[in-house]
Amino acid sequence: MTKVADVFLKITTKPLIVNQNDKIDSVHEKLVHGNPISRCVYVVDKQLKLVGKITLQDMLKATAVKKGITGNKHFSVRQLFEYISKDLKARDIMTAPVSIELNEKIEEALQKMINHNVEEIAVVDDYGEIIGDLNAYELINECMEPA
Repeated sequence: MTKVADVFLKITTKPLIVNQNDKIDSVHEKLVHGNPISRCVYVVDKQLKLVGKITLQDMLKATAVKKGITGNKHFSVRQLFEYISKDLKARDIMTAPVSIELNEKIEEALQKMINHNVEEIAVVDDYGEIIGDLNAYELINECMEPA
């Protein structure tokens, strides 16, 4: 029985992390200059507890709004103002994180990824602090290996 601990550091060795109060420019910097395989930045609070995530899609939406592109998505005036504000912070666009612990089976991680439609999942310790992430490539590689 393969566990998350056996798989999670094979491709993504260091997750991209920002503080919830970091400005959006810092998030952009992490995504652009971080590991190109990463599809999200994890957001932590002052105690380094995982509180959210910002995906590439979230960054695309914020960028599109700044450029005046909203497509068929309707935003409230408050959301539009927040997205175009120079003071936009990570907490303003983050979404709820999806996480898993080291002792959980990789099948559970796979199920969470499918249920939440994500390609990366945060790996947390017993205190809710992020210690890594499990990438879809790591799961696919492990699950497709001959038994």
